[in-house]
Amino acid sequence: AAAVVAERAAFWLPLAEDTDRAMTVVLADGELEVRASGDDLAACMDIMLENVFAHTPDGAALAVRLSRRAAGGAWLVVADDGPGFASLAPTERGNSGGGSTGLGLDIARRIAEASGGTLTIGRSPSGGGSVTMGLGPATKPVDRIRRHRRTRTGEPEPASYFWQEGE
Repeated sequence: AAAVVAERAAFWLPLAEDTDRAMTVVLADGELEVRASGDDLAACMDIMLENVFAHTPDGAALAVRLSRRAAGGAWLVVADDGPGFASLAPTERGNSGGGSTGLGLDIARRIAEASGGTLTIGRSPSGGGSVTMGLGPATKPVDRIRRHRRTRTGEPEPASYFWQEGE
């Protein structure tokens, strides 16, 4: 997760500089494995950062922080010094008070929940907006094919589950 967050933050940094915004990025040491694809995490970063640029005035600072969750996974927080959220539920489609559809944060919420995490909206320490995304820990793929299974008679099963020679 750290590599994706760093790459997307670097992508948005020139726009922050062009609009006179201080942009702080703090990443946890080492890689953080989460149960979301790199593409989904990149999409979430883009959604959250695009919201900052679309709904805050030039000069409003922003911060991105990625940290470890105690239960595994990661916390991703994007906070700004803008006016904050007009609606108490901007993660619901069609419920944005900022002149948009609310679709972006709804997508980010669904990605967070699919990973076993959450997405919450709140206020930053400066009174601006804050989006906190909890991402669930990565899980190892389950090896569902057991090798060398034996039948009830104790004989090994055939190598193929689909056909046996002579059928």
